[in-house]
Amino acid sequence: MIIQINKKCQCGCGKIVKYGNRWIHGHNSFGRKFSEKTREKIGLAHKGMKHSEESKKKMSRVGSYLKSEDHNQVEGASYAEYWNAKIEKETTEVRVGGATSSIKVTPNANCVANFPIMAMEWEESAVPAAEQTRGVAIKQGLADPTGFPTNVQLWLEAEYYNHATNCTVATAVSTATISVYNTWTWFPVTYTPAQVQKVRYRVWLGVKKSAEAYYIDNQLYDANPI
Repeated sequence: MIIQINKKCQCGCGKIVKYGNRWIHGHNSFGRKFSEKTREKIGLAHKGMKHSEESKKKMSRVGSYLKSEDHNQVEGASYAEYWNAKIEKETTEVRVGGATSSIKVTPNANCVANFPIMAMEWEESAVPAAEQTRGVAIKQGLADPTGFPTNVQLWLEAEYYNHATNCTVATAVSTATISVYNTWTWFPVTYTPAQVQKVRYRVWLGVKKSAEAYYIDNQLYDANPI
């Protein structure tokens, strides 16, 4: 009995080749000329950017989840339930002058600093290699006698390329905190890419307060919109 082991095309594109082959048809004519670094870049073009080690750790803790689109037979409604939080598309609790929807995040007791929920992720293409600022608006829905999340319990991060030629990434994080409930707060993050490339932005929540939920304006801004 022959057990086939999946092998990837040696040009670096990341695609699986047929059993017994080394290249996808047409790829070997140029793939052999590429250095290992160039092959890595070709692979990333197909598979997306690398994640920083810290992001890999956080994202590996997602666990099982349930997602529902057009939830409860409502067109456009979106619902996701994770082991540590619920995430819903919200069209009533939105920021005036902001997006037409927000993201409602309702954490449970499993949502802690070591096991945060990734509440939202955006990707921006071709970001210039110069200092950048991006941010989101977030609010805590109800008053909470235990206070507000700290900047290591609720934050925005930007994952960007930090080397002019290599495919390495770094992460910058926001330092803002909520100080007034039911009021939108600006969460900016500043970073400087080393090359023109894509940047990924994520909002993380790692705490369960008695307040019912947090709301994220469903829009990324390059200046304070509040």
